[in-house]
Amino acid sequence: MKDENIKTVWEEFINDPKYFKYFKKRSKKSVIVKPKTKSNKKSNIVRQKSKYQEISRKMSSQNSANTNNMFDNDSELWHLYHNYRDYSFEGYDNQDEIPVNRIIRYLKSKSRRKLKILDLGCGRNHIYEHFKQNKNVSITGYDHISYNDSIVCDISNLPEEDESINICVYSQSLMGSNWKEYLNEGKRVLNYNGEMIISESIDRYDVGIK
Repeated sequence: MKDENIKTVWEEFINDPKYFKYFKKRSKKSVIVKPKTKSNKKSNIVRQKSKYQEISRKMSSQNSANTNNMFDNDSELWHLYHNYRDYSFEGYDNQDEIPVNRIIRYLKSKSRRKLKILDLGCGRNHIYEHFKQNKNVSITGYDHISYNDSIVCDISNLPEEDESINICVYSQSLMGSNWKEYLNEGKRVLNYNGEMIISESIDRYDVGIK
């Protein structure tokens, strides 16, 4: 109370023996209020990000054969990597601008004709999932781990025949010290007028195919 006169009158009133019992009544049992438990969601995300960055560094710096062995020995690392990628993409304000969604939109514009497409480093195999009911479009996804009907493959050595494919997709998959071999394999399997669709940060690469 800001008014000292009112405060004095109030204190005299509540301390009057006739009324004291009404204002000084205590509970029979003390109550301990526990602080709310902090959610560990944020700390889990931080740990996932740290592990994701560690895996990314390895995938970027080592030969794809070593990456293939790494995931073959511990497939959970592959899932952790893609779990965090999926989480990070959820933060996009415009989901249409996510690389794989832009690629899907482009392929839809060409899907009236028969196409054989390779998704090289397909991850969750989203492109295949989107077009699997389309009879004109045949999509094969390759990655280090099989997921959603994708095929296990080191994309530096594809099982496809020469000049047998219309489109090769590299959606943020040019990771590894031998990344140029991925492009050379794409070039080998593409038919006349075939296309490469590449979504990458150009700052990372000095592009050249021998």
